[in-house]
Amino acid sequence: MHALFVDRIDAGRRLAAALRQYRNQPDVLVLGLARGGVPVAASLAATLHLPADALVVRKLGVPGHAETAFGALAHYRGATFRSLDVQFHDRLMAAGYDPAELDAVEEHERKELLRRELLYHPPAPEEAVAFSAGTSPQDGGGDDGGGDDGDTNNGASRDSGNDHGEVGNDGGGNHYGGVPFDWGAPGANGLENLTIIVTDDGLATGSTLLAAVAALRAGSPAAVVVAVPVGSIEGCTAVRRAVDSLICLHVPGKFRAVGAAYRDFRQLTDAEVLDILSGIRPPVQGGPAVRTR
Repeated sequence: MHALFVDRIDAGRRLAAALRQYRNQPDVLVLGLARGGVPVAASLAATLHLPADALVVRKLGVPGHAETAFGALAHYRGATFRSLDVQFHDRLMAAGYDPAELDAVEEHERKELLRRELLYHPPAPEEAVAFSAGTSPQDGGGDDGGGDDGDTNNGASRDSGNDHGEVGNDGGGNHYGGVPFDWGAPGANGLENLTIIVTDDGLATGSTLLAAVAALRAGSPAAVVVAVPVGSIEGCTAVRRAVDSLICLHVPGKFRAVGAAYRDFRQLTDAEVLDILSGIRPPVQGGPAVRTR
């Protein structure tokens, strides 16, 4: 697969051309999966004159092969959602992986998920929580490689299966650094009756996007649309079943990696994400993560 896009900004502009019917619509919100989907969402939203924001997600990578996802986590308004590729998870167990290793991966990614959520969407001063010593939202997290499941170049998207049945609120609690916090129950988060366009820089297995969709469905939106520049056949098939509409500009017959579709696919930092968020049109008051700075 040769490079199809100059960078994520270019990909967002091209996606906008396929979503012209949403231009200037008052009931549409664009959400980009952090980190790689944020510049795509910002470019798409600017072109269509729509509000945009970031949705925090983390893939669950196989120990020793972090870019191969066996599931994903997404966090939205006080609830964490988990998407598990059941068939692939079962194969990992059959291959001799220690369940404790996979649990450790999930615990690590859950902490990073909540760190980023607090960094990108800090609560209002009156809702602020006291962080325990030793960890703060500014602490660095691991790079996520961009893409729905990162720059997956080991064929995992072709042989990981499409059974993502384990999707839902995992009941894992809303804690950061040992301190509980709550930004409101799902369903009361400002998404009701909105059309949500969820975007990322690419779609490999679909695990991360499925977790994101589950998180958004809890807010009772009118519709959830997934729009991505490039995706695998398997990933698109899995995601299509969970959304109202799927737009994917390129579905190559031989999908190697999300990054292969870009000339510039460098990883983004938290600082770059915050800079992008500060320059985009925010959601309306009462919607998700209204920008206050």
